Amino acid sequence: MISYSKKLQPIFDTLIAHSIQPIIVGGFVRDSLLGISSKDIDIELYNLESYEQLQKILKKFGSINSVGKSFGVCKLSFNSLELDFSFPRKDNKVAQGHKGFDIKIYTQMDFKTASTRRDFTINAMGFDIKNKILLDPFNGLNDLHNKVLRVVDNKKFAEDPLRILRAMQFCARFNLKVDQNLIEICSIMIQKNTLQQLSIERIFLEFEKLLIQANKPSLGIEFLKNIHAFDYFLELKDSPFYTQKLTALDKVKSDFLHVKLTLLCYDLTKNNLINFLNKLTLDKTLIKKTYLLYKYKDIFLDTIYIENYNIYKVAEYISVKEVLLIHTAINNNKIYKDIQQKAIELNVYEKKLNAIIEGKDLIVLGLKPSPKFSIILKKCYEAQMKGEFNTKEEGIKWLKNI
Repeated sequence: MISYSKKLQPIFDTLIAHSIQPIIVGGFVRDSLLGISSKDIDIELYNLESYEQLQKILKKFGSINSVGKSFGVCKLSFNSLELDFSFPRKDNKVAQGHKGFDIKIYTQMDFKTASTRRDFTINAMGFDIKNKILLDPFNGLNDLHNKVLRVVDNKKFAEDPLRILRAMQFCARFNLKVDQNLIEICSIMIQKNTLQQLSIERIFLEFEKLLIQANKPSLGIEFLKNIHAFDYFLELKDSPFYTQKLTALDKVKSDFLHVKLTLLCYDLTKNNLINFLNKLTLDKTLIKKTYLLYKYKDIFLDTIYIENYNIYKVAEYISVKEVLLIHTAINNNKIYKDIQQKAIELNVYEKKLNAIIEGKDLIVLGLKPSPKFSIILKKCYEAQMKGEFNTKEEGIKWLKNI
């Protein structure tokens, strides 16, 4: 039995009353069997006459979005849930890349035929709402229980290069053993340079799922290595600390993508780091944050940075918490606990020191705003970090003396 919100039953009852057969498909079924909650639900509709009939039925339940009409998909926002209603369809390869498919919609098709377009057996299951039964034409439930990632259809899988990266993140997120047939298919796809057909945006989304959602991202990176995908991600090849950094990647607990990327790129040269990030994302802010953390990743290896002033200086440029996450994951040195405690006491563990003296204080003292303000304020900040004053009154007095 697949568990879904009771709020959905009136929609399903209405569809069934119109002789339409609703079947929950895809990730929601898989996640429900694994005990994972999900707000995104895909429902395939069988015996549906037309898209217009679907719109007419759904519009009384909430806001509908027909942006996917050409793909036979109608989106419904309903009680904080995002529902995708779709026709059974066939995807025929007509051009290179993830989007190079001609999509044919069918009102009459059996579930097994419709499911052959799915990537993995664990994603090809469905739940028949009317009859309350699991539809599993490719033994996905068995593979889920045995923790195996297996292809539904070899030919159709090989038509979509994105599925290589979906395999990467799926095996890591659900701790699955990759079927040997899948490894062989992906290896051949790599030899044909199919990853070059993907947009950076699509590559980024799959890596984001790998690094943020997986408990063991190392499984996904190992999969890429095994299928020779490092021929595309050349920067990850010949890593001297490969095993060490993958262990650290699994160990660190952070929802910040730049922290995970810094660990993955820990031992790369600066140029290789930038090259790899440019293959992965167009987000300049993410690239900058990752590079900055990479730059300071080893700073606490020098014991001089245990002093208050130096902790303040590190916090001025980078998060002490994030640097220590990298350090402890890689080196696990007990001294980092002392630095953490001191940074917390200094109130700079997750942010830089708040400046006591501000521009408005200079104006109160009779100075007129000018480019020199930044120079004066920087000197004030340095003096504050060195402990020359600790309060506003002391800071004003210090200012007057200089």
